[in-house]
This record gives sequence, C-alpha cells and structure tokens, in this order.
Amino acid sequence: MIVVVLFTLLLLAGILAATMRLGLGSRQNTVDQAAILKAQYAAESNVTLLRSKLRDYQDILSSNGINASGVQVPYLLLPAGTSADVVKNDAKAFCGKGSVADPWVPTSDFATAREAGDAELFPSATQCVATSAPTLDSYGILADAVTSAAYNELPPSERPAAGSTRAALLSWWQNQLSNVSSGNIKYDIRPLRVVKLTDNRYRFYLGVTNLDVKGSSGTGQRYMAGTRSDKGDWWFEIKVPNPFDNVLFINNWPSADGGFYNDVIDGDFFTNQKVRMLFGINSVNFRGKLRSAGCTAFPGAGTLQNADCTKGDGPGFYGGLNTLISPDAGITDNAAKSANLKSKMTNQGTNFTSTVAGDFSFTEKYIPLPLTANTQAADAANGGLTLAPNESGVELVAGDASGNPLNNYDSSKSLWKESNPTYQYIRIKGPASSSSYDNSTWIEVDKSDYDNWPADKKKMTNNPTMYWVRPKQVDNSREFRFGPDKILYAKSGSGWVSTGTTFNGVIYGSQNITVSGPMRKDSSLTADVSKMPPALASFAKLNITGGAGLRLDTDLTLSNTPCDNGNTQQGCPKTGDAKPQNALCLFAPAGDVVMTRYTQDEATYHAAIMASNGAFNVENYDKRRVQGSRHVIGSVVENRYGLNGTASLNNGQVTFGSGYGDQFSFDNRLREDILPSSPIVTVWQSADASSTQKRLTNVVWQQSTADNF
Repeated sequence: MIVVVLFTLLLLAGILAATMRLGLGSRQNTVDQAAILKAQYAAESNVTLLRSKLRDYQDILSSNGINASGVQVPYLLLPAGTSADVVKNDAKAFCGKGSVADPWVPTSDFATAREAGDAELFPSATQCVATSAPTLDSYGILADAVTSAAYNELPPSERPAAGSTRAALLSWWQNQLSNVSSGNIKYDIRPLRVVKLTDNRYRFYLGVTNLDVKGSSGTGQRYMAGTRSDKGDWWFEIKVPNPFDNVLFINNWPSADGGFYNDVIDGDFFTNQKVRMLFGINSVNFRGKLRSAGCTAFPGAGTLQNADCTKGDGPGFYGGLNTLISPDAGITDNAAKSANLKSKMTNQGTNFTSTVAGDFSFTEKYIPLPLTANTQAADAANGGLTLAPNESGVELVAGDASGNPLNNYDSSKSLWKESNPTYQYIRIKGPASSSSYDNSTWIEVDKSDYDNWPADKKKMTNNPTMYWVRPKQVDNSREFRFGPDKILYAKSGSGWVSTGTTFNGVIYGSQNITVSGPMRKDSSLTADVSKMPPALASFAKLNITGGAGLRLDTDLTLSNTPCDNGNTQQGCPKTGDAKPQNALCLFAPAGDVVMTRYTQDEATYHAAIMASNGAFNVENYDKRRVQGSRHVIGSVVENRYGLNGTASLNNGQVTFGSGYGDQFSFDNRLREDILPSSPIVTVWQSADASSTQKRLTNVVWQQSTADNF
C-alpha cells in the first residue's frame, strides 16, 4: 500500500513538472512570436521608407515638378549653350563606356511600340548597356542636368549644399545611389543603359539592382529583399527638339494667316502659339500628336536660349479665326486642361486618330527656330557647293549617263527603276534672263500668264478651257554629278572631270534660289507619282539653302519614294535594303519657300521644308485656279502658316475658290536625323517615363535571410 502511494506521488510530481515546463515554454513561444511580429513590422516599415526614397529620386529625375508656390518648374534642364559633345560624353560615361569611341550597338526595342504611353518608333536606335559598377563619372548627366529646384523634393538635411560644384554633385549622387547602407536599409540604384534614339536624343535608364531591409525587435529579426519587376526601371530623356519631328510645325500663327478646315495632318503637329480653325466647324483630321505651346509673346533678344515664352491667356485654341476656346473654369491640372480642350475640338468636328491622352497637349514648351544659315554656308564651303551672286537656281535630276531623267516606275515597290549607272545631277542656273523654252512639254498656267506668253509657245484646249505654255528653261552656269560614292564631278565640255571632293550634300546661296526637278510625263495634272520623274537619286541626300528664300517651280520627288505616315503605298513599310536612303532638305532662314505660279495641279514634294522666318506658301494663292492639294511626304516647318488657297462658308457649306488644299504626311525617317546640315537650334529639353507604366517602385518583395543582408 505504501509502495502504491509513493508511486502515485512520484507520477503526480512528474506530471506537475512537465506541466510547469510546458507552461514556461508556451509563455516563451508567445514572447518569441511577438518579437518576430514586431521585427516583421519593422522590416515592412523599412520597405515603406525605401519606397519613399525611390519615389524621391524618381521625382528628382523627372522633367518638371511643382515648387512651393504651386508653380510647375523644370527639374531636368541643361544650361543654355551646352554642346552636343558634352551630352554625348555624359551618355557614354553613364553606361560606363566613357573611354570607348563608339559604344553604340543596334537595338530592336524601338522598332515597335513598347506600350501605349511609349509608342514612338525609332527603328535605327542604338544603345550602350552598362555592364560594370558605376564610377564617379557615371553620374555626370545627373550633375549637369538636374536643376537646383529638383533637390527640394528632399528634406533640407539630405540635399546637396547650395551652389555645389560639379565635382561635389558627382560625389553626392554616387553617395545617394551606389551601394548605400544605412542602418537596416541597403540599396543600389544603377545606370542600366542609354539609348541613342537620334543623334541629339538620349534616353537614360536607371533601376534598382539590390534592395534589402532588416527589422529587429528584442530577439526577433526579419529580413526582406526586393527584386525589380519588368516595369521597375525609370527613364528620362535629354534631347534637342527637332521641328522636323513633326509633319507640320507653325511658329507664329496670327489670324491673318487663316486656319485649318478640312486639312489632313498625317503625323505630329506642333505650334508655338495656338491652333487656329478657319470656321467654328471643321473636319480636320489629326493622325498623330497635337501639341501647342500657347505663346502670346516669344523670348526677346538677350533672353536665355532655353527660356520659355510668355503665355498670357493660358492654354487654348481658336475655334474660328478669332474665337478663343479655353478650358473650363476650375481645371488646374495641365493634363486635364488638354483633355478638356481636345473634347471641345472634337465637338467642332475635329477628328483624332490617336487615343493616347499624352498625345494631346496645349501646354508645351516653346521651341525656337534657326534664323541664320551660318552652319549651312560653312558646310557648303567645306565639301559642298556655293552659288555665285549672279546664279539664280538649282535643277536636280536623277538621270542616266546622258543626263536623261528616269523613265520607269515600279508601282508595286513605289520606286523608280534606276539605270546602270545612275547619277545625281546638279545644274546650277545662270541669270534668270538667260532663258529659252522647253519645246518637249507643256505646263498648264493661269490665263494671265498665257496672255503674256509668246504666241508660238502656247495653246488653249476646250471642255474645260485650259491654258498651256512651253516652260521656260534657264541656261546652266555650271553642272555637276555624283554617283553612290559621292565623288563630285564637274562637266567640262562634253566630259566630266573629278573635283576631288567627296560631296557632303549641301548647296548654299545667299540669294533667293529657284529649285526645280524634271518636268512631268505626259503633262499630267494628277497626283500620280509615276508621272513625276525624280529629282533625287536613291543614294542622294541634299540640303538646298537659299539665304533669302526658295522658289519651287516643279514637283521634287525621290527615286525611292518615301513611305507616308500610314504606309499606304504599295511596298510599304520599306525595311532593310528596301528602305529609302535618299533625302531632301529645303531651307530658307529668311524669306519664304514659295510654290511659284508654274506649279501644276496636285504639286508633290518629298522633302523636309523649313521657312524659319517666313512661310511655305503659294504664289497668287488668291487668284490662281483651284489645283487640288499640295502633297508633301516629309515635314513642313514655317514661321507663319503659309497661305495656299481661299475658301468661303455659306449655310454650313464650304466652297474652295482658289489655290491648293494641304495633304501633308510625315516621313518617319526624319526622326533618324537623315538630313545633311539639318537646321535646328541646339536647345536641350527633357522628357520622362511618367506617361508609361515604368516606376522605380515597381519592386517585388519577399522574405529573405540574414546571409543575404
């Protein structure tokens, strides 16, 4: 009995001891679990803190921001006068290839749209990918381009010192982004690559390569690591705005110059002032971006080169020559203002092909135009051709060995069949008075010209009544030609003598120059390009600059017809070996680019045309017969909207009275800087990824371990 009692007591003591140990263990587990939960909370708090840092850096590396007064100010802006070489060197240093002469390799990323907010195409884009850890020099573009206002996104204690030198800013950026370890946070934000979209447009990509946080509480510790998602990078662009990136660019647009009615703008459109409609109703068709700066006064002499204009009455457009349409009251956001104005345009009948909100902006920055031809004059003197003061014009012909224009057009490929050999002929014309008549063809003219033409050089046809004359031809002063090797030959007697010059494509004269190409086949009055023998051979890139203006007597077409913006021609899009390599720039820094009274119905130009202090207009636009449309595949840039015809509105019906309508379509190759001695002003602007889904904070987080911290 005693043994049984003792055994029972021992059993109870064991159970009690086990129960006590279990209670202590449960209490200990509860303490540990609480510590772990607190550590997890601390780790996630550090994730939030790190996200905030990423947002700060992304905001700093954005085009614009809002200052303390609520005013939008630039965050990325290179100082006026910054050379293209400085930006090129910053770009190479950013990707760690500063000492490499040519680090650029092709990329296909920009041959197609990346996403809805980043759809612009650059088939010839190249890139430099960062493959090593960044150095101090990698941050050169940040030190050079980030404005002092941008640093106000940070608390005062975290900003660089006011007035910091470039060297100090380089160190500051390196300390902010490269392998940062601060308490329980570690991160590394690195340059990823630079994409050279054009010769003067660079896109800089950054992204996180390492993100780690730690949370501690008592004995508890938790670790988390972040990995960049496929949208987890950020880019900003530094670029020189090129007016030729638009199918139509109008600098100064007063009401006297008219407005749009039924125009087809087949590409991007930009104006430094406000869009004007001819009437309160219209059927304008915008097939690209529509952007305006809304300037009411341009920067004056002595103003910083990259200064914006005065915008006295805010964003808007003229829905009728003098009827200003403004955004609804109460709208403060620029994007919302632009959306509201687009809606009002639509209500007037305007058509828009794009549905991307960012493609419509009425709050753009002013883009200046070049007002001199100093660069073109210098280039012509060094590898080009310069007209003497008594020389009046230039005739351009893609021709066979005898100088005859090309004759066979392949409609299935939209190009002219070139003979072997084919040359580019440049015929410099003597004084305008040294002329005769071309008895091989006829051109249609107005009766006023017909009446003053020699009797044996004109005819009239009936049903309908039309007036025809033998065209005048001015004698050649000099004649040159070149082939695919670009070696320039001068005509000497009946032969050709090498000048020893590799022709750079630039032809300059300080005077007003008349430019012509071959006459049409069969005296055609249609828009059929197969009736318009080409002015330029497939290998020719030419810039014709007339210091006092240009006069166009004929069509000016290319042997390999460029594809229009919508690739509607047969054989388009043209890629690879089929892609056109020819290009024509017509530049007048003063005066107008004028379609003379001898241009025919459906006049056609394959060219980038700039009248930076004048207009692309039509001689006798208000007196000549109705002649269909003037067709441009390329770009038209003008100081003032050129007058091309007249129209009247009666009872809601528009009647055309004289001249031409416009059918302009963009040649997308112009975004690739294909023009020799292209006339642009080196004023750097910026862009960023805000219209896309890319964000530095697009990071996937997961639990990690102490070994990885």
